[in-house]
Amino acid sequence: MLEFILFLTTVLIIRFLLVKFLRKRYKIIPYLEQNRYINKTHEGLVYIIRIIAIVFLILSFFIQNLILIIGFAISLCVGVGFQAFMEYKYEREEKEYIITLIDILVYIVLISGVFLSYFNGQL
Repeated sequence: MLEFILFLTTVLIIRFLLVKFLRKRYKIIPYLEQNRYINKTHEGLVYIIRIIAIVFLILSFFIQNLILIIGFAISLCVGVGFQAFMEYKYEREEKEYIITLIDILVYIVLISGVFLSYFNGQL
C-alpha cells in the first residue's frame, strides 16, 4: 500500500511540474471554469461519455468483473481524449489541448498502476 501511495504522489507531482512548465513555456492561460464546452454537440457527447463511465463504475461494484473496470478506464480516457480533440480542432491557438493530453497520459499511468498493484499478478 505504501508503494502505491508513493507511486500516486510521484505521478501527480510530475504532472503538476510538467503542467506548470508547459503553461509557462507556451504561455497557456489557465481557465477559471473546469468544464468548458466548445459547442452544444461537444457538451452533449461529454455528458453521454460521463454517463457511460458512471454506469461502468456502478456496475463494477455490483458485478465483480474486470471488463467493467476496464470499460470505466477506457471511457474515462475517451472522454478526456474527446476534450483534447475538440480543443485542438476549435481552439488550437490557445494550446490547452497540450495540458489535456498530459492528463490522458497521467490517467493511463495511474490506471495501469492501479491494475498492477491491485491484481499483482493474479490475472
